[in-house]
Amino acid sequence: MPIRELHTDSLQQQCASCRGLHTISFDALTVGIKNNRQVHAHGIAMPPCAHCGAREFVFPSKPDISPHPVLGSYGHRHRLLVDELQALLVRHGRFLQEAAADIGSSRPLSRRDRKRWFPNGLRLPVPSTEKDDPR
Repeated sequence: MPIRELHTDSLQQQCASCRGLHTISFDALTVGIKNNRQVHAHGIAMPPCAHCGAREFVFPSKPDISPHPVLGSYGHRHRLLVDELQALLVRHGRFLQEAAADIGSSRPLSRRDRKRWFPNGLRLPVPSTEKDDPR
């Protein structure tokens, strides 16, 4: 379920199972995933697909992670969108309180990266071939 676009208060996501496109309000998202007694501070649980029920969890890159090996690729730009999503949610207080101490610093997009990798807005092109398809 790749994130296709980030907007001011929502995102567009495509279901990897049924390929349906969904608009998800940021109000439906939080940083932090609670599983029984464990809390995964960095993950973001996407709501289930309205058509097929599939679920996805996205994880922003960690501060000490190496740069993406193929700058400008679909995977690189998707990573940047997930990092920006986490930064937006944290900035608006959309995180589990149990995860607050472990969230650390978020990685919002710099103006330079926004201009370089997303000159037409925070959106990814639809993959044109199976090779580009993130499934």
